[in-house]
Amino acid sequence: MNDKNINASSQRYVSLYISCEKSIKSDDADNNKITSIILAELAAKKTDLIKFQKIIVNDQYHIHILLAYPAVQKSIDTEINILTVNITSSLKKLCSTNRCHFISTDIECINDFFSSRFVVTLMASKISDDFFSSIVALLVKNNIFLCSIKSLSDELADIPNQNHVALAQAYELEVLIEDVDTVASLAQKLTDYASQQLVDAAIQPADIFREQKRLACFDMDSTLIQAEVIDELAKEAGVGEQVAKITESAMRGELDFNQSFIKRMSLLEGLEESVLEKVTERLVLSDGVEILFAALNRLGYKTAILSGGFDYFGRFLQKKLGIDYVYANQLNIVEGKLTGKVRGEIVNGDKKAALLQMLAKKENINLEQVIAVGDGANDLPMLALAGLGVAYKAKPLVKASAKYSIDNVGLDGLLYLLGLNARQIRLLIK
Repeated sequence: MNDKNINASSQRYVSLYISCEKSIKSDDADNNKITSIILAELAAKKTDLIKFQKIIVNDQYHIHILLAYPAVQKSIDTEINILTVNITSSLKKLCSTNRCHFISTDIECINDFFSSRFVVTLMASKISDDFFSSIVALLVKNNIFLCSIKSLSDELADIPNQNHVALAQAYELEVLIEDVDTVASLAQKLTDYASQQLVDAAIQPADIFREQKRLACFDMDSTLIQAEVIDELAKEAGVGEQVAKITESAMRGELDFNQSFIKRMSLLEGLEESVLEKVTERLVLSDGVEILFAALNRLGYKTAILSGGFDYFGRFLQKKLGIDYVYANQLNIVEGKLTGKVRGEIVNGDKKAALLQMLAKKENINLEQVIAVGDGANDLPMLALAGLGVAYKAKPLVKASAKYSIDNVGLDGLLYLLGLNARQIRLLIK
């Protein structure tokens, strides 16, 4: 019988993180020796090695080691100090320019060990090795126990009709937080620091629902597409500046959505219906949208557009991306011209939230299994309902209010938040 399974509550776990500043490009043989040296030192100490992980961040080694000691052993701190000194000394023999930074934390094993697990996801076009080390240091400073680290982005993903467009860099750190009340404050510290470095960071519970989402609901304008369609229509009507100012205030939450929408619509009265196709032709998808929907569709997700925009454009995206449901405002058109009004109830923030709940109930899906993504104040009600509510390149008010946000990568970054890695994404979108 494995000793690790005997009286597990008497064990003390030590998490050791090593940032090794030697470039892996210099000599592959030497780099293999780095791993061998560390493992040899661990074997010499006869410690119980639970986990050994090595990732590369911009040509630098980052190594995570999880060790177990009997809780009754009084010399654990001394043992760890000796171990780090020995590793450093051995690596210096390999290369005098090799420098190592060690960060360690420990925790005594309890009955619900690993029950309060969370996952920290880091995403950016480029993540520096200094930034990565500083995130680990921030976790340790806040008494967070590091359970594991892994890279999510070692592969390329093929976008339809394009050749090998690389996904963003992304890394995932699994942590144990004994005091769950600290999660909100830790999340704020993480996101504040990460945003300064143009990195998106999120901390999520590592529960069963994280990787078992089934319904994804999206705002359309400035989320799935890089435009506010009502502003584009206003340009064609010669009232672009007037409408854009009202739109901006509404999205920031400074104006009541219904009132602002009615006011903007009235300025479009008399616009020719033929303009709709003209505007459609110049719509540009947001970064990563095609990758995201190709993956979600293969995974069997139900997808929906819940938009304060117009269903004419939503139907276009539905056909292009394979979206299941579209709920948006219906333009009222008489004799080939817009009347400046819509048919039926205006799709505002409350309506979006009600539609999300309706779809979840219709598909027999728990709200914890729902994703919602949007950028404006009228998206906040549905973001709050969803198990994963994400503000995408959102206005300050929305970003501050949403639990999660993406600012520095494309919408395909959502797949990293779901726990997928680049290799899996590449296979999904073939």
